Amino acid sequence: MALELIGAGLTPLAPSETFRSSRLSSPIRIWRKGPRRSCGPNSAADMLLCDTGVLLAAGNVKDRHHAACLALMRAAEGPLLVPSPVLGEIGYLLQSRVGPHAEVTFLRSFGGNGFHVAEVEEGDIPRIAELVEVRSPFPW
Repeated sequence: MALELIGAGLTPLAPSETFRSSRLSSPIRIWRKGPRRSCGPNSAADMLLCDTGVLLAAGNVKDRHHAACLALMRAAEGPLLVPSPVLGEIGYLLQSRVGPHAEVTFLRSFGGNGFHVAEVEEGDIPRIAELVEVRSPFPW
């Protein structure tokens, strides 16, 4: 997927970077400002699978990765997928760290050009295990 990040000087985060969020309460920005290009998925590269860290950073203006994560999601060419197990976790974290309005804004961002739920199926678990193993700092 070719990414054209919005805003001067924004670059994608390196895979090794962590996404820690501030515990300070702050107003949430609108998830999507302006049009987002969308096209039908042709391959896994045409989608963006959004995990908790990226969603939390995008929803918290005081997070140091906020701008980069928001720009990444705005620049995605295909659907923004949120794994179903992430919904409860991100809902709790947005509500407790940013405020109840942040959770509501996130939930209202589903459908159309917004987020879509990606169901985790049993066949997905071996690949998830591979990815966790590769990204884990512990030797196996």
